[in-house]
Amino acid sequence: MAHSHAQGAPEGTYLLDQVCTVAASLGLGLSAVWLYQAGTLRYILVPGFWKPVAIGGVLVALLSVVRLIALVRLTMLARAETPGQEAEHVHDENCGHDQSHDHSHSHSHSHAAPAVDEDAHDHGDDDHDHGWAPWRYIVLALPIVLVLLKIPNDGFSADRWNKELAGGAIAVQRVSITTVGAVAGAPWVLTRKSDPKSVMFNELTIVAASAQARAQYTGKFVRLTGQFFPYDDRNFTLYRLKISCCASDAVPLKVRIACDFVVSNANKGDWVEVIGEVQFVKSPDKENEWTPVMIIQELKDIKPIEKPLELYESV
Repeated sequence: MAHSHAQGAPEGTYLLDQVCTVAASLGLGLSAVWLYQAGTLRYILVPGFWKPVAIGGVLVALLSVVRLIALVRLTMLARAETPGQEAEHVHDENCGHDQSHDHSHSHSHSHAAPAVDEDAHDHGDDDHDHGWAPWRYIVLALPIVLVLLKIPNDGFSADRWNKELAGGAIAVQRVSITTVGAVAGAPWVLTRKSDPKSVMFNELTIVAASAQARAQYTGKFVRLTGQFFPYDDRNFTLYRLKISCCASDAVPLKVRIACDFVVSNANKGDWVEVIGEVQFVKSPDKENEWTPVMIIQELKDIKPIEKPLELYESV
């Protein structure tokens, strides 16, 4: 009766599954490193998370390479053993071997059950599939595809911020030098200072909530950097996003700007540096809510600048 022994290379679908997993993992690791290197993480994370993402990407990439090397060695060893294995030889009645048995000696014997082939094991009721499942790698590859499409980018959440800046949560009445003068109780007079103080949006927002702090800041000459959002040719908002962890929890901080001239050197979304005098205008609809306002004297006080590396103000 013919019988054979088989002991070959790793199962094809298993090897394919492992190679695809390694490729997807390597792509994820390299994508994380590229996001850090290109500065794209600034669109979605605060700076404190940038280095951990990069380090994690490097570790994932290294582990993927180690696993890939292990798979290559496993495949090469299996192929090297296959040609000289006796397991490839098939025994049958005509193989030419002398298979006679001398039973002259006196003892009883029985035919044992054939050995179980471990490579052809039966999982019984707990059967499972070693097959290739492409959907796994589609999920793993999605972040890689987004990186190849250059996402995230400048347009990340732009529509949301445009809607909030144009109305709703951030909308207040138009301001002007005349309006501020009326609130102050006297005609507005700009006073130039030689060394304006650089302030943060969050600082002015906090100050606006305190009557004592508003009194200290009113009339001070300050410098502020943010993105330009026009309401008309003489009124615009300078804004920046405040972020605690990631872009999904970002909220806009705003400072209103008023001037007596047409603003012609900035477009919506441009990053600008503005120098002006601080005032606070009370909201007509909400009691005890004040909006910081900067009064600009000259067009040269609005200076376009390059986009900063850190787009958000962290808490």
